[in-house]
Amino acid sequence: MTQAKTVAFVETLGEVRAADAAKVDVFVAASPEAAEALTSVGRPWIAQEDLYDESRIKELAEETLLSHRAWADALETDLLAKVPVFAHEGFRPLQTHYLPLKMASDALLLRSHVLTMVLDKLNPTHIFHPVPGRRPPQEDLLFRDSLLGRILPALAQSRGIRATALGDAADFSRPSRPWSVRLAGLPKKLLARAKRWGASPTSAGPLILLGAGYDTAFLREPLERRGARVRMFADWISGWPPAPTPLLEEGLRSWRAAATTTPRPPGLEGESLSSEFIERWDLWREVIVPRAWGTFLRASASAGGERVAAAVLPMTTGGDDVAALQALRRTGTAAVHYQHGGFNGTCAYSGWEVSDLVDFDAILTYGPGVVDHYAPRARRFGLSPRFEAVGSARIDALLAQRRARLPAASAGPKNVLFYIDMYKGPARYLCGEAMPDVHAYRIHRRVLEAFSRHPEHRYEFRDLDGFYPTPLPGVFQNAVPHGRHHRGGSLFEAACRADIVIADMPSTGLLEVLAAGSPVILLADSSSLILLPRAARALEACLTLARDADEFLDAVESALDGSTMPAPSSADNRYVLDFGTSRDDGRSAERAADVVLSLAETRA
Repeated sequence: MTQAKTVAFVETLGEVRAADAAKVDVFVAASPEAAEALTSVGRPWIAQEDLYDESRIKELAEETLLSHRAWADALETDLLAKVPVFAHEGFRPLQTHYLPLKMASDALLLRSHVLTMVLDKLNPTHIFHPVPGRRPPQEDLLFRDSLLGRILPALAQSRGIRATALGDAADFSRPSRPWSVRLAGLPKKLLARAKRWGASPTSAGPLILLGAGYDTAFLREPLERRGARVRMFADWISGWPPAPTPLLEEGLRSWRAAATTTPRPPGLEGESLSSEFIERWDLWREVIVPRAWGTFLRASASAGGERVAAAVLPMTTGGDDVAALQALRRTGTAAVHYQHGGFNGTCAYSGWEVSDLVDFDAILTYGPGVVDHYAPRARRFGLSPRFEAVGSARIDALLAQRRARLPAASAGPKNVLFYIDMYKGPARYLCGEAMPDVHAYRIHRRVLEAFSRHPEHRYEFRDLDGFYPTPLPGVFQNAVPHGRHHRGGSLFEAACRADIVIADMPSTGLLEVLAAGSPVILLADSSSLILLPRAARALEACLTLARDADEFLDAVESALDGSTMPAPSSADNRYVLDFGTSRDDGRSAERAADVVLSLAETRA
């Protein structure tokens, strides 16, 4: 590539305006917002994705996971040797917050890797970059300001490139997503059923703790019918006794004496990247571990007073919940994970799976296709949780409401639903957070442009992103002035109204759409996702599957002009069976309850 003397990396409208006043040879749109702003003022631009092979991220993911896990295991072994009270009690400090620490490390590694390739290809003499923000980290350890502003100046300095900051620091804060928000996507009747929590009637049965989630919401009824006592995991936490003071203080003294250095995760070369990780490591060391140690001791004391037979959670976020699980497992409680399916197993997945495999005794998956993926992954890491394909209780409940559908006529107006998912390929495979993805934005925008060419249809756009600013809702309203834009709500109900559903990646949302029987055009972009063969065969049999952007957009155009209409999906299609309901008999919650109680009995 010919050398571009001056390059501006921009993420926000303000940065576009600031860079536009300078003499810039090349604009690099590093976010959808910047891409839309540059397009609106008629400035040519390129994306980072134009200068590196996105599929390389998939190849990096496994190597990164293996090296990071080896680093974490060696580090924890060293820390436990220095803090014998932690080792004696069974408290693993690094594992309590392993996922957020890996996400912070991966976020830096991913951006650094991509920006290095971009600078190598552009070979500039002067760059403009976002202002390096300095918002203090929160306990999830995510970056809430521009990582480009943090990384680019250091990369430029190492290459002798002049670097100039643009405007004010951007804020990429993300909203929290409590379980009530996550469950809001269920139809109203199911949501009401899912939120009927509270203490079970007193009985002599085993005590089961439930975390709030899509599928665990439906476990209470079959568990209580079998005589179990059910409590919410969060309510149980709130009733813990104080931590034993002597043991608490002994652990904290040893920890403060032992954790005096900051190790460098593999791949974070250079002082700049290391310093960005250090502030998050320090928060973990000084705040999160001491609190998690107290949580661990409180949970141990509580479990000693009233034995918990099993804890069933849809996820762990690090810190207190993992510390509580460690304490419970130490006293014989079975830790059960229930919410794997949709994306997991349909696509190969490396981002979060190790935490789940380490933290739980049993993994309840949506279908046998998911087990086929996870079981060998567990063996690779020397782990042996029990895997059971029980099906999704949530998808069962949706299938029970399904109505018969007839194929839509090829001619005439149609109801068209377009929904985009939260996480794109790079986030799935490395950093675990919603990295701005201009490649995906371009595809989404071209779909909306196709809508504008076919105004005869009725369009609904559902934006499930919400983690980064996106201009797509505005683009949609301009393309289809009478279209409906929604964020949140029931995807299933929207799919029931649709004659055509357009989806941008496999997910649990796809299972909801297929439960509605909707004809689907699905993109499983081979540049960013590793679609597994079993899932690919099943998807090809039940929907229109596209493996790249051009194939996807051709299918959308053909459906809109009526030349090729996707067929409705059948209730018993192989994909839903293998990755959603397991047996299509409506008994997923019953099977999950059976496994939970059987684990509880074996631990008694």
